Amino acid sequence: MSSQDYYKKTELNALQVVSVCLALILIVVGAYSAVQMVERRYQHMVRGTLSTVLETMAEGLELWEQDQALTVQNLAKNSTIRRATKKLLALPRNQKSLLAVDTQQELRQLMQPVLNYYRGYFIIAPDNISLASSRDSNIGTPNLLTKHPEILADIWGGELDSRPCNAPMFL
Repeated sequence: MSSQDYYKKTELNALQVVSVCLALILIVVGAYSAVQMVERRYQHMVRGTLSTVLETMAEGLELWEQDQALTVQNLAKNSTIRRATKKLLALPRNQKSLLAVDTQQELRQLMQPVLNYYRGYFIIAPDNISLASSRDSNIGTPNLLTKHPEILADIWGGELDSRPCNAPMFL
């Protein structure tokens, strides 16, 4: 083989190598672009799905909150509960006196269906003493909410409250 033939063959091989390298670079760039495009579409789809879930949850929570408020409002307007509260307000603010009356059992009986959905209830006197509760140990003692003055301030300001707490329904 002559040196000219060898040079042409080497030149052709170098051209082939450069062509193959360029083709590989184009393939890699194309594949990277395709992956980026798929990732952007996936992120857009996930963002849309998560936004829908978030909106649905927010609406569900709003409906739940409205339902809770209606339940508490209806209980606060209940004539039996109001009469029982007036009786309890007339008694000395100690556990013995407050537990000695049948009013506690009447209230618990009345509240029994509601307690399937709540962990407990309080009826709180203006001096923050629990007049009635689903638990005897709370009656005649400073209400647990005295540790949360912002909640008590809302309640005494006229807001009905059913926030989750140790006993999440306050009348």
